[in-house]
Amino acid sequence: MSQPHSSIELVPAVTEEEMTGYLEEYCARDAPPSPLHWLREWLSDPFESEQQREAGDTTEERYRPHPLLLTLSIFTLVAVANFLYFSFRPH
Repeated sequence: MSQPHSSIELVPAVTEEEMTGYLEEYCARDAPPSPLHWLREWLSDPFESEQQREAGDTTEERYRPHPLLLTLSIFTLVAVANFLYFSFRPH
């Protein structure tokens, strides 16, 4: 007794070049982060752990900027205030 012929089509043969292309596509790196995402990560708090950032734990506290960014902002604000004060005060 022979078995009946199956109506299921067999998978077409894949050449080595096609398989290499499929593997390269599958193993390709993720898309690089956008400049805005990169800037936000660069300015984020360095003391926050990487796992907290990836998990997105926003229940504990909100986004904290990098301490150097705060220092630079305050320094710039003082410099602009001094410039405006000494530029526009009457002699």
